[in-house]
Amino acid sequence: MRRCRSWLAAVTAFGVCLGAGAPALSQTTKQSSVTARARPDYDPIGLQLGTLLSTALGGPEEGYEALNSFLVFPKFAMEGEYTDNVFNAETDKVSDKIISFKPSLNITSDWVNHALAVSGEATVGRHFKANNENFEDYKGSVEGRLDVAAQSNITAGITHERRHEGRGAPDDPGVTFGPTVSFDTTFELEGEFSTDPLIARVESSAKRTDVLDNGTINNDDRDVWKFVVRPRLGYEFFEDTALFAQPGFTALVFDVRVDDDGFDRDSREYELLGGLTYDFSDVTYADIGVGVAHTRFDDPTFKPVTRFSLEGTSIWNVTELVTITSATRRESSVSVARTETSVISTMSFELAADWEARDNLLVNVGAVVSIADFEGEETDGAEARQDNQFIFRATARYLIGQNLFASAEYILTRRDSNEAGSSFTTNRFLMRIGVQL
Repeated sequence: MRRCRSWLAAVTAFGVCLGAGAPALSQTTKQSSVTARARPDYDPIGLQLGTLLSTALGGPEEGYEALNSFLVFPKFAMEGEYTDNVFNAETDKVSDKIISFKPSLNITSDWVNHALAVSGEATVGRHFKANNENFEDYKGSVEGRLDVAAQSNITAGITHERRHEGRGAPDDPGVTFGPTVSFDTTFELEGEFSTDPLIARVESSAKRTDVLDNGTINNDDRDVWKFVVRPRLGYEFFEDTALFAQPGFTALVFDVRVDDDGFDRDSREYELLGGLTYDFSDVTYADIGVGVAHTRFDDPTFKPVTRFSLEGTSIWNVTELVTITSATRRESSVSVARTETSVISTMSFELAADWEARDNLLVNVGAVVSIADFEGEETDGAEARQDNQFIFRATARYLIGQNLFASAEYILTRRDSNEAGSSFTTNRFLMRIGVQL
């Protein structure tokens, strides 16, 4: 616990000291995209918090007038799903139907300067056949922004969520056990600063993951703190175009210093990216960085790992009715169920297109390709595990009015693995209907 507190103090102090930066995404380009731009005829208008409390609790509305600068957005959706492979199994597939209930509530400030938002959501899923797969997830967050100057602000937030792990994950205990449940709490501190020609930003976070025991499986080995600090410094040498350098540091500190298999999986990752940000009016935005990442482990059994790193996003508003987006990212994770694996390095590539077929009909088509390398498993000439995964998604969202919406979605997931029993293909069909205020 002392190690966790010292890491948290170091990250928080570093984030405060460097708490200045530039927006990660161009707001003009993003706000002009098909899915993000305002639709006054179909967007919910919300409820004034003061008026809502006055009606619910009684008493004169003047007593709650100060709270009318907050807007309340309640939403409730019901979702029906059919899947032909509920366990993401390679063989002996089991189909199932799932019904999910999704309430949510967002409260946001309506201030000219600064911002404060509180949100909460839940998803309760019930299976028709595989009742052992039933789940209750929820998430709550508080986020605030302090506008220090015209182009300078500090944002802080905390998020707490209960979630279940999907089938087919590296630490999946198998179908004889229910889904693995974890509680995640994330503290974030970000700063942004911009003054021509310099652009600066820093992101810092501390995430606590507490994995619950699953039946006879002891998951205490998976309880971990993850600390991240990512400052960025850029120089705008042309209008709308800037070069940047972005170092990064990530540390994993497990509660159990030595796990049940006798390994110390604590690690530190150092990353350095150099890249380009391009923002042209409200048409095109691109941010891409390339570099290298190096991971070291406290346990000498795991050799240091150095790998190529790539991260980027882009938004292209082809016309007023079509937006194309892309994203590239590298992520690292650790599995405690696999004794030989030092780190699972995943590189993913995503491409999506949004089309406004009508004012109230939005269509999205997208695909994600990812490659996961289980590094450190090369022993006696044996090839390490590698998972190549493809996800295709097609969604149609119909805005019936300001208070009603419906959608239909199809998702295809295919994973090809060189490890026997780890490949699968799953088709999912989903229908949603919801109400919002």
